Amino acid sequence: MIASDFSMSHLTQKLIFIVLLVLSGGLFVAAAQTAPVPMNGQLSFIAQVDNVSQLFVVDTEEKVIRQVTTGVNSIESVSWSADGEQVAIGNAIEDVTLLDIADNTEIPVPNSRFLVNLDWSSDGQFLIGVDNSIITYVDIASDVRTSVPLSQFPPGYFAEQPTWSTDGSQILFSSSGVNPVPFALDGLPNTDLYVVNRDGTELAMLSGLNGGQFGGLGWLSDREVIFSATLVRDARLIRGVFKYDLQTESLTLLTDPEVASRSPVIAPDRTKIAYIEGATRIMVMQLDSLETEFIVDFGRAIRGLKWQPRLISDVTPTPTACADC
Repeated sequence: MIASDFSMSHLTQKLIFIVLLVLSGGLFVAAAQTAPVPMNGQLSFIAQVDNVSQLFVVDTEEKVIRQVTTGVNSIESVSWSADGEQVAIGNAIEDVTLLDIADNTEIPVPNSRFLVNLDWSSDGQFLIGVDNSIITYVDIASDVRTSVPLSQFPPGYFAEQPTWSTDGSQILFSSSGVNPVPFALDGLPNTDLYVVNRDGTELAMLSGLNGGQFGGLGWLSDREVIFSATLVRDARLIRGVFKYDLQTESLTLLTDPEVASRSPVIAPDRTKIAYIEGATRIMVMQLDSLETEFIVDFGRAIRGLKWQPRLISDVTPTPTACADC
């Protein structure tokens, strides 16, 4: 069940204010202030250039956007190595490639063809993704490819956005799971979030999440996860970025439900998150104070937000400012 202290704090406003909104079902929404958020590193995202999806980065201090890739195949998803020196790129056509940021060399990952929704384990050993809705990971050193068995699910299920836990022993993912039913209010598929061990054992559904459109799945710690979603509460849709405690099953809404917020990503120091507001704006939130800061407005739709663990000082090809991209 959802804990009765379901809450949301600190909306994106320039003036300090307090708002209390009481929703049916015992949901309480509070709002407060915005202030500068200490930054580190860069954020990356995917956007289209001449109908091809390319990778971009934005420095969180200078707030300058640079284009990293210029390939002819659209990028579907990326994931950064723990040291930020390489980025894994999947395009659903070829093997995943590892792009070395310093010298712009590309190294294919054998046996990784068609993998998207990528996530790189913190120890650097495994790349996980989905291939035709099957959760699959590749050992980068040995090139061994392994599908995670989900025998509890019926034929025809889909799985998306697998994400490694902080120690790499568990996987958080979204799926139609064991009960794919229509999403009553807007006709979208109803999905749930699950946690499973790497070998497919001890599958557990996160309790009380009635909704769908999950995105930006990530582990704050071994007991807390972050995601964006559209959830149903007493015939109302509640949209935003959420934090969920796996032990207490409590759910906290972090963003303004009146403003479209999605695709959260956790900073390397785990003290803040970035997320996409609307379709084009990037925001950063400090998790202890829930203060937010506007980073940049790209002007066109973006997706695939990630936080690179270190600052990119030199990107080859020479990065260009993106006022006209």
